[in-house]
Amino acid sequence: MEDKKANIIATISIIALLTVIITARVTLKLSKTFYLIAGVDISLILAVICFLVIRRRYNRERKILVSKYVSEGRELRIEYSFLRKVAGVPTKFKLEDLEEATDGFRIQIGKGGSGSVFKGVLKDGSQVAVKRIEGEEKGEREFRSEVAAIASVQHKNLVRLYGYSSVNRQRFLVYAYIPNSSLDVWIFRNRRSRGCLTWDQRYQVAVDVAKALAYLHHDCRSKILHLDVKPENILLDENYRAVVTDFGLSKLIARDESRVVTEIRGTCGYLAPEWLLEHGISEKSDVYSYGIVLLEMIGGRRSIMKVEVEETNKNTNKKSKKKKLEYFPRIVNQKMRERKVMEIVDERVEAGDEGQVMKLVCVALWCIQEKAKNRPDMAMVIEMLEGRVPVSEPPDSQLVVVDLLAAGDDDDATTGVRRVVEVPRLHIQRERNFRLPSICSTEARSQTVLLSPSASSQHCLLSEMSISGAALGSGRILGRAVEFGKTHVVRPKGKHQATIVWLHGLGDNGSSWSQLLETLPLPNIKWICPTAPSQPISLFGGFPSTAWFDVVGINEDGPDDVEGLDVAAAHVANLLSNEPSDIKLGVGGFSMGAGTSLYSATCFAVGKYGNGNPYPINLSTAIGLSGWLPCVKTLAGKLEEEQIKNRAASLPILVCHGKGDDVVPYKFGEKSSEALISHGFKKTTFKAYSGLGHYTIPQEMDELCAWLTSNLGLQG
Repeated sequence: MEDKKANIIATISIIALLTVIITARVTLKLSKTFYLIAGVDISLILAVICFLVIRRRYNRERKILVSKYVSEGRELRIEYSFLRKVAGVPTKFKLEDLEEATDGFRIQIGKGGSGSVFKGVLKDGSQVAVKRIEGEEKGEREFRSEVAAIASVQHKNLVRLYGYSSVNRQRFLVYAYIPNSSLDVWIFRNRRSRGCLTWDQRYQVAVDVAKALAYLHHDCRSKILHLDVKPENILLDENYRAVVTDFGLSKLIARDESRVVTEIRGTCGYLAPEWLLEHGISEKSDVYSYGIVLLEMIGGRRSIMKVEVEETNKNTNKKSKKKKLEYFPRIVNQKMRERKVMEIVDERVEAGDEGQVMKLVCVALWCIQEKAKNRPDMAMVIEMLEGRVPVSEPPDSQLVVVDLLAAGDDDDATTGVRRVVEVPRLHIQRERNFRLPSICSTEARSQTVLLSPSASSQHCLLSEMSISGAALGSGRILGRAVEFGKTHVVRPKGKHQATIVWLHGLGDNGSSWSQLLETLPLPNIKWICPTAPSQPISLFGGFPSTAWFDVVGINEDGPDDVEGLDVAAAHVANLLSNEPSDIKLGVGGFSMGAGTSLYSATCFAVGKYGNGNPYPINLSTAIGLSGWLPCVKTLAGKLEEEQIKNRAASLPILVCHGKGDDVVPYKFGEKSSEALISHGFKKTTFKAYSGLGHYTIPQEMDELCAWLTSNLGLQG
């Protein structure tokens, strides 16, 4: 544009000077004055022409230099990018660059619990897999520090992390692209199957994965726990060698720490038992997951599967088919004891000699020992697999701790397993002891009491809890030892107008919910958050867990633990019995706690517990989040009296449930609400949340606050 403007000005100037010469010639003839003017004009014309020539030449050379510098700059950027990759320095990508590389995130090549993966090509020609992290709530500094540590790992069996992007809470990880997809499509029979690995290839994959995990656990500056080892996170390169991927869920811990508290997350079927018991996780948690993957490679099947079995009804002699869970490690353990390990090998492959199969089976069973201290570390696993250390027969194990969350009806159609949902955490604190976050809430919470000094604690020990006294009245004695844990109290910040006992979910404790309730804008409510007793749970194969009552299974036909429900409801009544007479009383809870809350509401309406003893508390509200109404079949006929009908009709009840709940399915919440309304609880409000899993979200808590303020008549 500037060149064109200069040419126009030069042309006009030359024309003007020529016009002056012509005019002078006509008016001045051939006088000395004319020659003087003509000489000056011609000089000026030559000067303009010279200026144009020099300018054009200069511009041409400048363009050549600019082009050269641009080319060299591009090469330098490519070289710089290459050197950063070689050095393991994570690159921060612009979101626009990733959109361009993936063509607007069009080619999706995978999807997991922590995000979706898209194929792309960077400007330097590198093929990459771009993972969009979903549901991640880490701070920016923590996110970058973990990315830097993970990007610095250099091992042939670990996928390279090139860099990341973090813009407006949108977070992406950029990995090297691995061509042969993940291990699951090569060992399982399903619609995504791409072939079948040979026995030798499977054995090599086992060694490769062991080396990758050993490197993460022992050879990095910070010990890295993968926390989601499964076939979907093991990729195969062009030579079918294993490359471990997906560090989106990894956890860094210091070298001197043996255990760490973190969120329960990962994939059902691969979670180590210590995540479901009272211990911290360590590198041995990855060892357990590795053992499960090893068994799946041997058998070519999932560790937990639903199989159809034929059962005969003892009363009618009729045969019926039912689907039951089959736990593959238990089968392998049995076959190993019987020396029939060849029967569990994938029938599609020709295994090596029986001794090699036996060695692999023994290594896998050592890895999945229920006690973490009995498992080998990954360095020892490599020694055993490569024959440098003899592999002894592992001790017999009951294998009682099956991944319990896989027992639902809504298994993933592709993998047959479900992921533990990852949700925003309330508080994470590293400590030596670990309290299981609610199996139902899947949210990590610290066991440490983080309340004011006024928070009270209650530790009730009843060798045999008698249903008597202020809360229960006189009656029969329960033959059950009950030991309640700590009770955490959140005192009102304003005028005390209401007291609500809030009950946690299965495996959780009162501390976790007290921390959340303390943040709610309800200054007039006193919250009492007790901890349930630890008792054997049938759903867990008899293993103990903090629970308000026993659960055999979450289904409509399952039996109700009325005795346990009565004990829990009586404990709630005891906690409320000391409140002033002018204070409105309520009960609420999450998951199993919601079940206890709604059961307490029916006891209030009927005027007595399930065992017939009188219920002493006058409830003003009841709340159930992501739970269900126990003993619903026994309500019919109990709500006929006029006084009972009036109590039921006057009690405000809030029931909330997520449509994406895969622990307590949405239909249980919906049917519970319908049952309450049909039995005369006319003030029942049901709120459904699309996409919400088995956890709580700010929108749900905001609506809970508004509902309580309205129904309890809270003021300032």
